[in-house]
Amino acid sequence: MIRFLIPLNGMLAAISPQASAAISVTSSTANWTVINYADPNQADPSKDQQTGSEEGDIVGNATHGSLYTAFDNGGTPGNLTDGEIGFRVRLAGDANPGGLKTVIWVGIDVNSDGKVDLFAGALEDSRIGYYPAGNSANTSPNTTSINSSAPYHQVVSSATNFNFSAVTAANDSTATNFNLDQGTGGGADHNDQFVSFKLAFAPLVAAVNGMNLLGLNNFNENTPLRFIAATSNNANVLNMDLNGVNGGTKSNTSWIDLNGFTKTFTSNGTAIPEPSSLVLISVAGLLLGIRRRN
Repeated sequence: MIRFLIPLNGMLAAISPQASAAISVTSSTANWTVINYADPNQADPSKDQQTGSEEGDIVGNATHGSLYTAFDNGGTPGNLTDGEIGFRVRLAGDANPGGLKTVIWVGIDVNSDGKVDLFAGALEDSRIGYYPAGNSANTSPNTTSINSSAPYHQVVSSATNFNFSAVTAANDSTATNFNLDQGTGGGADHNDQFVSFKLAFAPLVAAVNGMNLLGLNNFNENTPLRFIAATSNNANVLNMDLNGVNGGTKSNTSWIDLNGFTKTFTSNGTAIPEPSSLVLISVAGLLLGIRRRN
């Protein structure tokens, strides 16, 4: 019997090396990594927010990302647990009066078990931080909640760590549409908006290592993760829009069956090939080695 041993860490590093640069929350998307889905056409349906707010509607398509990340390793390549991590979400507009009045959540599945383990979030335009998932199952939209009253780490929003501004040719040079949902009227600014925020990475490391998720106690920038993103008008639930899912905030269908999780990435923005791709790479390498020996 032939067995295939796949050295994930080394292979991934060889496939997708990532450079690091200081994170600016106002910088162009050229400096951010799109966190996408297995289906490249899947981003987020327009006008599927549950409360009617343009500002709560996450938007995106095959050529306009709805969720991004950025990473700065702190200038210490040998240290895999310091630096900063950033998130950016594209919304359909800015409801009147101006300014972010929506809670932005990025849920993280750390050990690929289909459960949202914790959240990075922007609580309107006042606070950003890392927050525990609630005590429910957290395996579907209706069973997912956030314990925002007991943050792992929380800071006041400032011009350096948070930004809410219109999508323009300057901050998204590849964009061909700045009003993806084609919204009009109602006194809102219907130009798409970016919500961008960044946080120190070390508190995320401490939070994950403290969870003892299947023995995972050495979390670092190379640990595989997958994400959900959502908006809310409440700091404890997901009740406005789910990224990549058409409506469904009350659904008991699992995140996995809804295809609500993104593809798998590391914190430093390295995309991880699907298992089938890894097997093909390993088989190709094995066959090449056999051919050379012959």
